[in-house]
Amino acid sequence: VMDFIVENKEEVTQRVSFQDVPGDVCKDLLVAVSRHYDEDSSGDDGEEETDIEKTFSKMRIRDLRQKLDKKGLDIDGSREALIANLKE
Repeated sequence: VMDFIVENKEEVTQRVSFQDVPGDVCKDLLVAVSRHYDEDSSGDDGEEETDIEKTFSKMRIRDLRQKLDKKGLDIDGSREALIANLKE
């Protein structure tokens, strides 16, 4: 859903009110925008994605849950909780 919003940003901003959107949804949307920007970026900004936390922070919730499931860990919780579980 987040990728759809990013790809159709003009139509979505005209038709959808974000007034009552929970904060965690906004964060997921910002992650999708960041991921989309990184995919479109052709130049190197000088930073390497070596930090595992940066890698996890740009992953989709679905992908974080799949990694946790493969490790037999709890797949419920916020983005921050999922990342914390993966870092343990």
